[in-house]
Amino acid sequence: MYFANRDVQQHAQGWVFIHACRRAFASHIETALHVSLVDFGAHAQLPQIQWQEQPAMARHWRLALKWQGTGLSFDVLRRSLQMFPGIYAEVTCEPTAEADGARLMLVPDLGFWFGHMDRAGNVTVNEVQLRRVMSLPPEQMRAHIAQLLGSPWDEQLEPLRSSGACLPAANLRAM
Repeated sequence: MYFANRDVQQHAQGWVFIHACRRAFASHIETALHVSLVDFGAHAQLPQIQWQEQPAMARHWRLALKWQGTGLSFDVLRRSLQMFPGIYAEVTCEPTAEADGARLMLVPDLGFWFGHMDRAGNVTVNEVQLRRVMSLPPEQMRAHIAQLLGSPWDEQLEPLRSSGACLPAANLRAM
């Protein structure tokens, strides 16, 4: 599912936000990050991972991590994180001069959402998707457009994002 216009060996980078997960998953998620970003990536070192309690959800933890790797890293990371039931996560891949960016959101009740992003951070919707939505009855269009834009996922993640203001500065530093 990585970008059709991004070579798997091309440099890619972005952010991983584990907005909420059970503490029991933390070490497994760290292993998945290592496999996705080091073994399949550019063999870079992962920054030190620092988990914090998620104040918006009792007995859950959160993490913010800047990542670097290749086009394949993002796809492997997506598949790895989908294995963990009950996590709330978001992964971004920044656009480059050669390729669009991407964004992935995971919410237990909704599954995962994936979208391409332009250089300004907007979700891009292609012609085929628009034609499919335009063929629907007017009362269904709004719900399907919201799905294309990831609105239901954003609504569930927003309370967890806004509680992230005090994540460790070391994790939020640009690489």
